[in-house]
Amino acid sequence: MENESSKPHAQAQRSEFAESVAHGRVCLSWTQVLGPLGHTFALDFEVDEADAVYAQYQQCLFYLEEHHQDAWLTCSAANNLIRETRTAQFPSSFGILVNLAADRFPFYSTTKSEEPTRLRSDSVIDYMLLGALNLREDGYESPGGCLHALCSLRDAREDNTASTLRQALFLECFTAQWKHESYCRAITTTWSPMPWSRVSMCEASTAPLTEPTSDLPVFSGSGEYADPDHPVVRVLLHCYGCPDHIRWFGAPHDGYAFCPTLGEYIKIRRAGAIQSLRDDAALWVSAMTFGLLEAVTRTRIPEAQFLVSDSMDVQYLYNTHILGFVIQWWSGMFELLRDRDSIDTSLAERGREVAALLYQALRALNEESDPMTEGIFARAGFTDSESMLTISSVALTVIPLCGLVDRLWALPETKYLMDSLANSRQPLHSIVVKACVAKMCRAGWCPNSISYDIMGSSLRYLPSISTVMQIPPYLRTGALDEHRGCSQSMCVFYTISDPATYTPRHTNKSCDCEYTRPPVEDVLQLLQDGLVPAVVYDGKELRGVPANENSYIAISHVWADGMGSTTEEGLPTCVVSRIAGLARTLLPESGAFWLDSLCVPKAVQLRRRAIRLMAQTYRGAAKVLVVDRSLRTRSAANVVELVLFLMSTSGWARRIWTLQEGLLARELWFEFVHGPLDVEKLWVQDDTLELDFTTREDWRPIHDQPGLAPRRSTLPAVLKFRAKLRAKLQATESADEGPSFSIPLGEIIRLLQFRSTTKAEDEILAISTLLPSHVDLDGLLSIRGEDVAQRRMKMFLLQLREVPKHLPMHPSPRLTLPGFSWAARSLTTMRETLLLDSSETGECTENGLFASYLMASFDEPLAITPERRGGRGRDPRQAAYRWKRRWRIDVWLQTGDRWRRSLL
Repeated sequence: MENESSKPHAQAQRSEFAESVAHGRVCLSWTQVLGPLGHTFALDFEVDEADAVYAQYQQCLFYLEEHHQDAWLTCSAANNLIRETRTAQFPSSFGILVNLAADRFPFYSTTKSEEPTRLRSDSVIDYMLLGALNLREDGYESPGGCLHALCSLRDAREDNTASTLRQALFLECFTAQWKHESYCRAITTTWSPMPWSRVSMCEASTAPLTEPTSDLPVFSGSGEYADPDHPVVRVLLHCYGCPDHIRWFGAPHDGYAFCPTLGEYIKIRRAGAIQSLRDDAALWVSAMTFGLLEAVTRTRIPEAQFLVSDSMDVQYLYNTHILGFVIQWWSGMFELLRDRDSIDTSLAERGREVAALLYQALRALNEESDPMTEGIFARAGFTDSESMLTISSVALTVIPLCGLVDRLWALPETKYLMDSLANSRQPLHSIVVKACVAKMCRAGWCPNSISYDIMGSSLRYLPSISTVMQIPPYLRTGALDEHRGCSQSMCVFYTISDPATYTPRHTNKSCDCEYTRPPVEDVLQLLQDGLVPAVVYDGKELRGVPANENSYIAISHVWADGMGSTTEEGLPTCVVSRIAGLARTLLPESGAFWLDSLCVPKAVQLRRRAIRLMAQTYRGAAKVLVVDRSLRTRSAANVVELVLFLMSTSGWARRIWTLQEGLLARELWFEFVHGPLDVEKLWVQDDTLELDFTTREDWRPIHDQPGLAPRRSTLPAVLKFRAKLRAKLQATESADEGPSFSIPLGEIIRLLQFRSTTKAEDEILAISTLLPSHVDLDGLLSIRGEDVAQRRMKMFLLQLREVPKHLPMHPSPRLTLPGFSWAARSLTTMRETLLLDSSETGECTENGLFASYLMASFDEPLAITPERRGGRGRDPRQAAYRWKRRWRIDVWLQTGDRWRRSLL
């Protein structure tokens, strides 16, 4: 409703555009705005001054008078205002008028011939539609070439008043938004619960859903299931995910009849109401939460049972309340269905109806998540962040419900729901992952460990996402903002900026014990003899011993965790004692272990020799133990998906040097809070990689729940590739031995994703042991001086000789060396999308890359703007050509634009 201060202004505007014809009645006309443009109107509009819609119209005019002075009523004002109407700052009265107009006459279903018969002379909305319909074609072109009615009116008549121009500005923006809203409703909406979607409009023509045969129960509390530690709650949380808090925007829920469909839920709440675009968005949330849960469970849910206010008096649907309600309903249905030998026809039909409701909800969520369309939240002026968080929080309520329904009925329709949740290419997956990353970063997670790329690739199953969102972050300092200096590509804690000032850490801050080091001469002598050195700690001193095959433990760690050093300097005694204890646990007969900080000296020549022995070191160890500071604080007595996620986001999984250490190991163990664990024994090694809960008593309570099977998990890249290697080894040699064959470069690049190293020149050294034997590690180590990283990359490619021919096509930073501007500066910056078929190779020579490519020729150039290319920083001067012919050619890729064509 208009406020008191706006009434004088509204009255002033009414004197020009709305003549009083009787007490409380006004006459509205577009004559002064559209008359000078050649239009005459046979239909007069006489409306009630107390009409609520008329009040909204007056508020819009008052807003324009307040914010758009006479001098600003120009062509740019129209453009700016059209953009402004799609923001939350614009008054809701404008959204109300647009919404009512789209309800009354959708632009794409209204023709000019229908105007005289369908427009009512006492309707404010019809008055505005009449003006909009006369602008619907393409507007009026002014002498300056502008199509705005405002500019055309200025050109047609010089004595326009500011109110007339302001009215033209309003009509211009109203028409544009009416067209846009109508388009979004007609073209981009299929599954939405809103009344204009195809599904909602078809509900009237299809058979109604079965109605309840008795009064519906009313939810009054979840009782024992309100406790998140209840065994059943914990099981279902781990299997199907956890709901999230959902922002409540105040749409009405209580006080209406039960609705078996989402469309009917919204229809009865919109009937007779004056809805703004934001009101419709709020109602969408209500339908997708209260409406969906009531329709699925056939239980009435009072608002007070779910809504909780925070300290800022913002209301949310509280996740534990939703969870308790859903599990209470599920438990009752589970008992009902379990006692029957078979599901009768009525129960099966009910299961299909529930599956149809959830399928519509998932598709509606995908529609709202699609970046190619403008959903109801964007049209209502919500920011991208608000839309993302709202859609994802609703999705994280629908997703567990799908799992629970499938567990109850196990029908083909419910199975299809679960299959759709595993589709990581759907828009909903992307928006849920983004919201998960944003929420976890706010909780204190490092953006480098949970970047969108990492989360999107490691969490392809939607129920897993809601589960990992509940995991608290590992905080080194205890401060939630300790990662404020981190980015998605870098973590400050894993970047050793000055190696000269690096010092090892004690096991706790209060410890100041002496350093312990092995006899340096023993380690040096073993390396000189070409042997891998190992150490044994007897509680007093370290001694060096030869690392005979299968007789020692190799420790894999990252220096940023505080265990970095050299043989000459040693480590704090507390650290040595702890590592020795782990070695004795895994290898009681000897307790020998290899740790680079004790077994790799500072002396340059022998340090290089130790690096050359790295492959032999890790391949020959009985076990490789990963010691990661973040994993040491975590419990392995948890659901396997959570354990694997923690491993994927650990510092160890994001460093380049640890890649070879994980791949070459016979057995790969990880240290958790309760001790070392062989994680690879937690699943059955078959084609589906299904998890096996029976191998750990800690997880027995979950496994023992009737009928619950562990779901499929996405393994960390190293473990997934080790499974592939093991399958190959089983066909060729003993599975107990490490890999004895090289890994294609394309696979190495895939495994290097999301990994980094402090020294760029170490990248090639760290992976050279995984590649063919003709890659000369000694030659790479001998390169010193300036541009060492680029020169090592060049030598590496020359030694490899055959490289994936698609390497030059990847948009990553390039080498600056002559003849090698086609080559990536770092393999870690590349992605696997262009390397899927790494069997197609080219020949790398001193003059460049020689390879065969499929090329195309086009008749005439057609410039492609950055916007059409996705705006990813491509040079707008690049051109594409219409196709003319194609041929296979051989190309020398050298520098810049130099290339030679042959074999036409």
